[in-house]
Amino acid sequence: MKRKYILMILICSLTFIGCKDINYANSTINNKPATSTTNNQDKIPPLTEPQKDIKPLDNDDFIVTYNNVSLSLGNDAGKVLQQLGQGTANENNNFGFVGYHDENKYKIFMHGYPTSSPIVTLYSKVTISDGTSIISQLDITNLGTNRGLGKKDSYSKMIALYGNPKKEVTENNITKCSYSFENKELDIFYNSIKEIVQILLVDTD
Repeated sequence: MKRKYILMILICSLTFIGCKDINYANSTINNKPATSTTNNQDKIPPLTEPQKDIKPLDNDDFIVTYNNVSLSLGNDAGKVLQQLGQGTANENNNFGFVGYHDENKYKIFMHGYPTSSPIVTLYSKVTISDGTSIISQLDITNLGTNRGLGKKDSYSKMIALYGNPKKEVTENNITKCSYSFENKELDIFYNSIKEIVQILLVDTD
C-alpha cells in the first residue's frame, strides 16, 4: 500500500544520505508525527458564519504555474523536467536524490526552480521497477498559493482564505495545519508567533 509522507519543515541540505527510508526532521516519510502536543479535534473551533462562505478546496488549489509550465500533483514528472530542466538537481547533490519511500519501491528526487534561488520545489516519485515518475509534492512556500497565502503571512489570513483546517499537529513549536481534497493535501506550517513558514502541496496516494 502506498503511504503518505511529509518532507522536512526547513530543508537544509541536498546531499545524498544513503539507501534507507528517510526521516524528514520531525516526521517520517510516512507522515507519522513522533509526538503531538495538541489535541487536534479540541483545538479546532466550529465554523463561524463568515467561514461558511469560504470556497471549498478543489483541483485548482493544487495546480501552480512556473515559467508558463503547469505543475500539478500526480502528473508525469518526466515531462515537466523536459520542459524546465533539472533545476537545482546536479551531480554535486546526487542529482537531487532525497531518499527511498514505501519500503524501497520508490525513489524521491528534488528539483528547485530557478536554480539560483528557488521559489518552487518539485519532488518527483520514481517507481524503481519501471522508471515512471509523478509529481508527488510541491513546496510553494516562496511562490504562495493560488488564493494568495504566502511565507510570513499570518494564521488569521490562512483562516480567512481557507477556513479551519481539517487537523492541526504541533511539534517543536511548529504547527502543521492540513486541508484535504480527494487524494491531495495542502499543508501549511506556522511558528510560535503564528507566522507561516512553509506551504506544501502533497499527493497522499
